[in-house]
Amino acid sequence: MGYRRRALVFAALPSCGGLSTNPIPVVDPASLAAERNIPFTGIKNARDLFTASPIISPGRAYRMGAPSVALGDDAETLQSTLGVRTLIDLRSPTELGEDSNLWDFSIYGRYYNSVRWGGGTSTYEIDSRERGDMRGHRTGGSRWFRWRLGRAKDRTLTMVRRVRRVIGRSADNTEKAVFVDDECCGESEPCTHHPPSRHFVSLMDERKYIVGTARTLPPKSLAKVALAGPAAVASTRAKHKTKTIILDHINGGGLPMLNRLMLLMAGGGLSTVLNLLADKARHPVAFYCTAGKDRTGIISALVLATLGVSDEEIVRDYAVSDNVYAEIGDHKAMVGALKQRDLDPEVFLKAPPEVMAQVLNDIREEYGGVDGYLDYIGFGKDMRKKLAEALTGEGEDFVREE
Repeated sequence: MGYRRRALVFAALPSCGGLSTNPIPVVDPASLAAERNIPFTGIKNARDLFTASPIISPGRAYRMGAPSVALGDDAETLQSTLGVRTLIDLRSPTELGEDSNLWDFSIYGRYYNSVRWGGGTSTYEIDSRERGDMRGHRTGGSRWFRWRLGRAKDRTLTMVRRVRRVIGRSADNTEKAVFVDDECCGESEPCTHHPPSRHFVSLMDERKYIVGTARTLPPKSLAKVALAGPAAVASTRAKHKTKTIILDHINGGGLPMLNRLMLLMAGGGLSTVLNLLADKARHPVAFYCTAGKDRTGIISALVLATLGVSDEEIVRDYAVSDNVYAEIGDHKAMVGALKQRDLDPEVFLKAPPEVMAQVLNDIREEYGGVDGYLDYIGFGKDMRKKLAEALTGEGEDFVREE
């Protein structure tokens, strides 16, 4: 209940453009990208978090666009050269359904697959292989998974159901799903319970944007949505009108609003990803959305801020993604789980430094800083120490400079 009350306060904040008091660094995205990005042939916007700050040990965590566009030796580089053991897919069920390479053996064949939610406390494993079997062959999920997840009151279960439905349509092999206890058996050595794995953690989808945006609408627009609401269930015209009101509001708020909605509506998913990153037995980890810009950028910013990296360096890391949509060159590639055709391309396809500066300022304004926000989403002090130990090796001795 407390979560929802505070979310309403956060959602009601006015547009905060221009509030940031920290100087915004001058950034040359093309030069930074050439310096920091891994030279994959197909995969876009990929780099080691170490490039954002040397406080992070190299080879622990990578941010990138979706690996499904891998070409040439990309998969070999990802799996062997970089040795990535864990993939974290942040995309929405809609994006997964449109990914024709979601089950490409050469890219994903060595990874287990699971849907995660509830801050990482719940896992739904969808593979047919025995745990610990590292042999490369195609993974699969059942067409209709058996529910053993308790009551369906938790809204996050809707995401699980949708992702499972997509996976069921996409996969070839059909075996029943297994609900698993996913705890690490040790810390000094890689845990045998963690074979190479891919985790579907849908941060945002259209429904979350609609719900979150509705909380920020001015009274006049909110009244229009309320009046159209009942009709929208049966009327395509009314549904389109409601969606238009929402999208006009999002376009008016630009990327800062998109990020505020993510902080508001994706707390459980963000906590889930951070829990995975805090588990040394899963390293190296690669997390990604479609382009590796917005959802991936929020995860990177939270991690870097938690480790005490300066605003300037966090902003620089985000701005490296400024040209990624131009490189992708696909008008169907979604932006933060929203369709490009619904958004202003001049606003949403870029990564201006001031946008990330505003995100950091918003977190300070509403939560008193990154620690306050992470406490709010359930990623507490002990887990933050664990994350620091996993990514920097400093653990209990880690002290962030304020």
